[in-house]
Amino acid sequence: MIALGARGDEAGLGLERVREVVRARLPFTAEVFSQDVATKIRQKLLAGPPPGVEGEHIEESEERDPSACGAELYTPEHAYVFRVAGTFVGPLPGIIEMRRRARDLPFVKVKALELETRPADAPGRS
Repeated sequence: MIALGARGDEAGLGLERVREVVRARLPFTAEVFSQDVATKIRQKLLAGPPPGVEGEHIEESEERDPSACGAELYTPEHAYVFRVAGTFVGPLPGIIEMRRRARDLPFVKVKALELETRPADAPGRS
């Protein structure tokens, strides 16, 4: 921000306004066909979020079909399917950490980060 204010004119850029991020939201989904991957998602993404981060509308489902062919990606039926979807909500640093965790897990898709902001000079700033 300081660099943009000091040298932005050189690049034809200017600082329009400064806003404080109050909360961030990170919607995500996953669909996996392996119990091992489902366990990793539960351990690394769903259990133990950073301080202040909470799961909102988290929905998990597990299906087992012993008559299906197995965990092959292109098979029409899978012996195991784990699905999870929801949104993480909390302070921006914690949400960025959750995005990093999700990025490191296979089959987890994150949607665009949503930011709730207020003017930086608003009363009640800490």
